[in-house]
Amino acid sequence: MSDARASQTGNSPRMRGRAAELDATIAHVLSGWNVDVTGVIGAGRSTFLRAVSHRLSDRDWKVVQLTGLAALHEYPLVALHIRDIGVSRDGRHGVAAAVRGLCDLSIAGPLCVIVDDAEELDNASWAVILAAHADHEFPIVSARRPDSPAPQHHGLRVTLTPLGYEDLSAAMCERLGGGVALETMSRIFAKSAGIVGLANAIVDAVSAEGRFVRDRDGEWSVISELWTPALAGVAEERLAPLTGPERDAVGLIALDPHTDVEELRRTVETGVLESLERRELIRVAFAGSGSAVVISPPLIVEYLRRERSKIANRGVAVRLVTAHGEDRAGTGFASVDPGAVPPADDALLVRMIRERRRRTIGELQHLWQLEPSAGAAVRLLDELQHTDVVRERVDEILSGVVWGLGSDLDRAELVVRRAWWEAYTGRGLDAALTLLHADADMLGLAAPLIRVEAICLRRSLGDPIGIEEVAVTVPSGTPLAIVERAIDERFTLELMFGLVGDAAASLETIRGLRSQSTVDVRSHEAMLLIADGQVREAEHRARHAREQARRELGVGEIRETTHALMLALLFQGRYEEIPHLHASVLALGEPAMIPEPAFRAIQTIAALVEIRRGRSSTADELLRRVDEPGAGSRSAGISSAWVRAQLAASRADIDEAFAMLWESGLDRWGRGARLGGLVDLLAALDVRCDEVHLAEVERRARAVDSGLVTVLLALVRASFTESVDDLQDVAQRLEKLGLYGHARSAARAAVTLACGSVAERTSAESHVLEECEILAGADAERFARRHLDLTPREAQIARAASLGMSNADIAQQLVISVRTVESHLHHVMRKARVERRHELAAFSSLFVDPEDGLRREFPSRA
Repeated sequence: MSDARASQTGNSPRMRGRAAELDATIAHVLSGWNVDVTGVIGAGRSTFLRAVSHRLSDRDWKVVQLTGLAALHEYPLVALHIRDIGVSRDGRHGVAAAVRGLCDLSIAGPLCVIVDDAEELDNASWAVILAAHADHEFPIVSARRPDSPAPQHHGLRVTLTPLGYEDLSAAMCERLGGGVALETMSRIFAKSAGIVGLANAIVDAVSAEGRFVRDRDGEWSVISELWTPALAGVAEERLAPLTGPERDAVGLIALDPHTDVEELRRTVETGVLESLERRELIRVAFAGSGSAVVISPPLIVEYLRRERSKIANRGVAVRLVTAHGEDRAGTGFASVDPGAVPPADDALLVRMIRERRRRTIGELQHLWQLEPSAGAAVRLLDELQHTDVVRERVDEILSGVVWGLGSDLDRAELVVRRAWWEAYTGRGLDAALTLLHADADMLGLAAPLIRVEAICLRRSLGDPIGIEEVAVTVPSGTPLAIVERAIDERFTLELMFGLVGDAAASLETIRGLRSQSTVDVRSHEAMLLIADGQVREAEHRARHAREQARRELGVGEIRETTHALMLALLFQGRYEEIPHLHASVLALGEPAMIPEPAFRAIQTIAALVEIRRGRSSTADELLRRVDEPGAGSRSAGISSAWVRAQLAASRADIDEAFAMLWESGLDRWGRGARLGGLVDLLAALDVRCDEVHLAEVERRARAVDSGLVTVLLALVRASFTESVDDLQDVAQRLEKLGLYGHARSAARAAVTLACGSVAERTSAESHVLEECEILAGADAERFARRHLDLTPREAQIARAASLGMSNADIAQQLVISVRTVESHLHHVMRKARVERRHELAAFSSLFVDPEDGLRREFPSRA
C-alpha cells in the first residue's frame, strides 16, 4: 500500500455520528415532511444525502437527486434535464414538461426529491420542483451551507455539526483500513475541528508526501508536522466565499487570537462579525466577564499564520497587534476559560490546550538556551512529555544541563525526571533506582525527595511494596514542596493498602499545607470516596474536579479526574456517559514519554464497557493498547483482568472468567495493592461463589478498612446464603451509596427467592428499592451478561448449527448455498472464539430460532 488513500473500500455511504439525524430525516420523509439539511464545507452533506437516498430506495421509493451548480445558472432546468425530467417527446424542454415529469413520477409511486447544494440550483428548476410539490406534496430534502437562505419549503431542520473525537476516529479507521495512533488522531481532530471532509483532506495531503505511514502493528501515524502546502488550497476553499472585509476580520483574528469581541468590534463592523458567525467560521469562547473569538476550523489559522501575505489588510492587523503589544501577538488562548466550553466541544478544548502548550514550549526552549539550568530542564521536559518528543531530544536536554545552576530542589527534580525516563524508555527499574541514589549526596536538603520518588517509581512499575513502607516520612527542615510530595505518596500507599481512614487523615494534612485546594486534591477526594463506598458522592466530586481541570487546561489533571468519574460511573452501573468521557481523553493524545496510570485505567474501563455494550471488537482494540496497571493503581481501580474475564464470561466460559479475576486479585494483593486486589477477588465471586473462596476473601477483607469492600462483601455473602432479609438490607445500603447496579442485583435476588410468579416478583421489587430512572438504567448483570455481536443471518445459522443441523440442511432451509453457510459459521466461531462446531452449543441461549427475529442481548445469571 503506497499511501493511506489506498485503504478506502466500498461504495456505500458511512454515517458515523449521524445515526440520529439520519433516522429523523427518514422518519419525516416517510411521513411526507420536507427536510432542510445544513452543514459547513466538508461536514458530509453529500454523503448524508446519499445515505438518505439509499434508505429510501431500499423501501422502493423513487428518488430524484439533483445538484445545484452556479456555473449552470445560464442554462435553466439543466439539472432536471440531466435526470431526464422535462424532456418532451418532441424534444422541447419547457417548464410545463418538467412539472409534468415530476408529477408523473409522483403518481407512479412514492417520490422524494433530493437537492444537494440547494443554494446553487437555478430558480427555474426550483420553480418546477415547488409547483409539482404543491400539487402532489412529495417530500423535498435539500442541503445547503449554513449562511445561505433557507428554502421556501418548510419542515425538519437538520444541522450536521462536527463529529466528536470517537466518531471521527472511527470514521478515519474505516476509511484507512486500520487504527490511527492516538497522538496523530488527536492532532487531526484538533486541526479539523471534527469536520470529517477536512480530516480526510489533511490525511490525503500528508499521505501524498509519504509522511502518513503504517507501523508493523497496522497503526497509521504522521512523520513530522501535520502540514503540507497542499492544504493551502483546502484552507482557501473555505476563505473563497468571503468578502474583503470578512477576510480582513479573519486575518486579524488569526494574527492575534487573544482578541476578544469588544476589541474586535472597535476595528471590524458588527455586521461582518455576524456574517462570519453565520458562516460558522468564527465562534466566541467566554472567559469570566470577557470573551475570545476563535476561528473554526483551526487549519485556517495555521494557513494564515504560515502565509501572512494572504491576509489582505495587513496594515490593520499590524495596528491591532501593536495596540496590544508585541508580547501578546500569537499568545493563543491565555484568557479563554475552557470551563465555559460546552462539554461536547472537545475539539475547541484540545485546540486551546495545544495552543497554550505551543506557546509555553517556545518560551521554555528560549529560557533553556539562555540558561541550561536544572530548573529550566525540568520545566521543559514536563511540557515535552505530552508531545511527540523523540529520545534524542530528551537525551540532548539531560546531557546539556549545567548542574551548578539552580537550587538543590531543581537538581533533585531533574534527577527524578532522568530516573523515570530511564525506567520507562531505557534500562528498567533497577538501573533507574541506581541513578536516583547515586546523586543523592549532591542534593543537600532536597535529598529526601529521592526516597519518596524511589517508592513511587517502584509502585508505578509493579514492584512489591511492603506495608511497613507506607509511613513515608522526611526529616525536619525538608523543603515544604518535598514534605507535601511525601505525604501525597503516603496517601496513595494508604489508599492502595485499603487504609481508608489513614488516607483521609493524610489528605487533611495535605490540605493544611496548601493555601487552597488544588485539582489533585479534589481528584484524591473522589478516589477516597470510592474506596469508602460512597460512589454517588464520588461522582459529584469527580465532576467538579474535572471541570476545574478543564478550566486550568491541565492535561494530567483532566486524565486523573476523568478516571475518577469513569470509575464512579462504572461502579454505579451507568455506562451511557463513559464512551464520551473516554473519547474526550483520547482527543488529548497519548502520554508520549512516561505512561500515566490514569490513562491506562481509562482505557481499561472503556474496554470493559464496550464489551458490556456488546461491542467486543472495539474492546479488543482498546485492550491491545492497555498495559497492566498492576500495583500502581491508586485505589479500587479495576485491572485489565476484568476485561479479559468479561470476554470469557460473555462466551459462557465461567471457569476461565473466575480464574482470571481470582489470579489477578491474588497477584495485586501480593504486590501491595490490597484494595484493588480485593476488588478483583470480589468480582471473581460475582462470577462464581463457593464457601472456600468466600471464606478466603472474608479473611483478607479484615486487613483493610474500606466501605466499598464491606458493602460488596455483604452482597456476595447474602447472595451465597440466599438470605432474603440480608439481600433486602444490602440492596437499600447499596442504593444509598450509589452502587445502583449492585442494588438492583440484590433486589432482584431477594424477590426471586421470596416470590413465585413473575407478577409477584415485579410487585415486590418496587418495595425493596425506591423506583427511579437511575436504578432502571443501571447494569445489574455485569459478568452475567452474555454478548455475541452477530448479524441476523449469523444468528440464524449459529442457532441451527448449535441444534445439530448439518450445513446442507441449514442451506436448504434458508435457501442459501452451502458455501455461504460455511462462511457465516466461520465468522460466528471466530467471534465466539471456539475452534470446534459442537462448542457453539454453549452459546445456544444467545442465538435465535431461524424463524424468529434477532435478539442481540440475552443476559442470564452465571
